[in-house]
Amino acid sequence: SIRLWTSPTFQWLIPDSADTTATPTHCAYDRIVVAGMLLRGAVVPDSALPFNFQAAYGLSDQLVCVLPCTAT
Repeated sequence: SIRLWTSPTFQWLIPDSADTTATPTHCAYDRIVVAGMLLRGAVVPDSALPFNFQAAYGLSDQLVCVLPCTAT
């Protein structure tokens, strides 16, 4: 366990259950982490959500997979 994940100092706004990929997998790769009273106080509860570019712009699996799926 890393301190960033286990310390109560940090608040993770994107949960592990969120799917932040544009592929058929279901993973939370993108994160937003805040710390400090000022920043934590500025967060609107439940406002940090993944944006589904594929659904919003009608992108095919083949198109969204061009870079992430071939970059190895």
